[in-house]
Amino acid sequence: KKEKGMKSVLLIGLVVCLIGVVYGDPLLLTGVNSAGAEFGGSSGTVNFDYVYPDLTTSAHLRSLGMNVFRVPFKWERMQPILNAALNTSELGYLTRTVNNFTGSGSYVVLDPHNYAGYRGNKISANGNVTFDNFAYFWQLLSQTFQNNPRVIFGLMNEPSGIRTDVWFQAANAAIAAIRQTGAKNLILVPGTGYTGAHWWVSGGYGGAPNAQYMTNISDPLNYFAFEVHQYFDSDYSGTNDTCRSVDIGVRVMNSFTNWCRTNGFKAFVGEFAGGNNAVCQQCVTNFLSFLQNNSDIYLGWTYWAAGPWWGNYMFSVEPTRTNGTWIEKPQTSWLQPFLARTNSVIPDPSSFPSTIASSNGATSPSTGASTAPSSPGAVTNPPSTGAAITLSSWINLF
Repeated sequence: KKEKGMKSVLLIGLVVCLIGVVYGDPLLLTGVNSAGAEFGGSSGTVNFDYVYPDLTTSAHLRSLGMNVFRVPFKWERMQPILNAALNTSELGYLTRTVNNFTGSGSYVVLDPHNYAGYRGNKISANGNVTFDNFAYFWQLLSQTFQNNPRVIFGLMNEPSGIRTDVWFQAANAAIAAIRQTGAKNLILVPGTGYTGAHWWVSGGYGGAPNAQYMTNISDPLNYFAFEVHQYFDSDYSGTNDTCRSVDIGVRVMNSFTNWCRTNGFKAFVGEFAGGNNAVCQQCVTNFLSFLQNNSDIYLGWTYWAAGPWWGNYMFSVEPTRTNGTWIEKPQTSWLQPFLARTNSVIPDPSSFPSTIASSNGATSPSTGASTAPSSPGAVTNPPSTGAAITLSSWINLF
């Protein structure tokens, strides 16, 4: 019996060696940023100054197991004038892209790629771009996509140049406007300091750490997660192809992960990447393993980036096609062991018991701007969105 058991162990070991390292179950949402619509200035011509994702390439990426696509775009192109209607043509390009992804069973993260600014002005309480302006933009956008549960609302890409105590108020205003339309889509909330996980708890980029103010985020449905980005080069900026060490991604995520767990929050990694070298390959592998091992916190991730105009960009996973054969970028093979089942479904508010009627206990101060926007056409009588959802119940669904 001992000999038979030993043979079984050796056989299992041989199988693991042949198929590669076993990483465990993927997270629910695993995919890529489909970049291009954020390229260029605040105006421009589509397919000349900027471009939306190529649908054929996107279908190939889905076939690899990617099931979520973060789609960056410019606020100024989508809404050329504050407090005015969305641009019909631009909204049409985005809607066609969204429908292509979600119609195939994938999720889409909408990403105003604006760093908390609009035409050079940062969002503020009473400046050139106000909380109400931002809220009204999201009111219009959510009205367009609220009936598609596979659309996720990413409030803003990498807020920077704005204090944390100001940004959380802007985020609350946008969340209130979204919910007052009746939209029940999942919302992703970034922090300041380019929403870097490495200084979420201890950094003071925005006057105070995100950890100090972001507990005051207020969502009537409590159906949100915090979006963080994390690069692994010397200054965590993602501007060069080196990684500080093979374990830097794990080490810098620990404090943010613990903060989420302590406060009962979910999270999503919207951007990360590594250059094509052995250190970065191991770093990315360790990073994704860490996220999977903390699946009680992390919904998923989108790698930076794919997109038709990247060319030889150091982080690109946009494949090329020659004589009908797809040729993958090296980093694609790093991601593949961690890609989710394409039919993953994230819980939505309808999954919760109707008797749930409490919040996560966080309080939003009166300056949280969580009232309806006063911009033209604003919804002033919010429809009932049902019972509020406890974050503990939200987490327990996973």
